[in-house]
Amino acid sequence: MLTRIAGQKGKAIAITATCRKLAERYYDVCTNGEDYVEYGENIYKKKVEERELKYLRKLASKHKIELKETV
Repeated sequence: MLTRIAGQKGKAIAITATCRKLAERYYDVCTNGEDYVEYGENIYKKKVEERELKYLRKLASKHKIELKETV
């Protein structure tokens, strides 16, 4: 999350947003007894890749370019 927001809005805003998100999670754990679940870096990277592919497909269709997926 930090790197994504930093790229869009700058480092200072990204740090503030990340701190807020952590504070919200901490509050949830303390007040509601919710468990914190660490999803891990691999899942985050997979989500980023899916988001990038979706954007790439959107750009390709806009410019009438055909994409071929390779595995």
